[in-house]
Amino acid sequence: MKKIKQYSKLLHNVLNAQFVQFFFALITRLTGKAEKIARLVALWLALKQAVAALDDSFKWPAAAPETQLLVQLNEEREGLLTIIFTIVKTLRKTAGDPAVKAAAEHIYNSVKNFASTKGMEYEAKTAMITNFVQDLELPENAAHLAALGIALYIAQLKAKNEAFQAHYETRFDAQYAHKQSGSTGKLREDVINVFDTFVTGLEGMYVTETVPAARDDIQDVIDAINAEIAQFIIILDRHHGIKKKDDGKKDEDTQTSDTQKPDTTPTPAPDTPDQNPTDEPHHLDPGEHPAMGE
Repeated sequence: MKKIKQYSKLLHNVLNAQFVQFFFALITRLTGKAEKIARLVALWLALKQAVAALDDSFKWPAAAPETQLLVQLNEEREGLLTIIFTIVKTLRKTAGDPAVKAAAEHIYNSVKNFASTKGMEYEAKTAMITNFVQDLELPENAAHLAALGIALYIAQLKAKNEAFQAHYETRFDAQYAHKQSGSTGKLREDVINVFDTFVTGLEGMYVTETVPAARDDIQDVIDAINAEIAQFIIILDRHHGIKKKDDGKKDEDTQTSDTQKPDTTPTPAPDTPDQNPTDEPHHLDPGEHPAMGE
């Protein structure tokens, strides 16, 4: 007689984040119980390892070396922008040499037009920096850059920006290859297969165990699994209920009366956050940096 609640369809029809959430919660609930059953320990360890491998696969975009280098290059070009802005702003106000002050005033016209990069995606930010550097590299600016002593920083910014663009494309190719490999899907199936074996073995042990105390330990694990499945179903039902409510509200909000004119405002292009690493640090915002304030 089957002792553990049906879960197969449940686990095949949930999002990756929900899938991992269930198994993390289950592992937490079973810790301290599963270890008591000697014949179950090997399967218990295999289950935990399979879940950890799947979680690592989900974290690949943030943890991959390609992403780490991309974050580093982004921080370096942000640092160079800050240096350039600070020097121009400071010399514009404090330079004692009229020629230097005039040079700072001239270059400030380019600096002040540099839009804020806060919340900007990598491709757009890279294009903005490219245009900024090209503007500063115009022949008529050469003497001004030399007077301010920032020609070297401009060259470094150009090199970092180009390196960033090249590596951005490399990272995109690596991320695409990772998704196409199907490794995440396979790891998810591995978790289900190990869990199926874990459950089958557990139920078999319950039937064959003759020692009351040992059978009680098995029953504790079975009860814990059933409790987590029941809790997970409640969470999913609540999530689906909220989603349906929100969808209904959106439908209601989008309806227009016969006398109400439809909104013809152009819809902005959708965000594409996948282009950025998952854990991209908050970068400096030249537009709001103290060096840019009047």
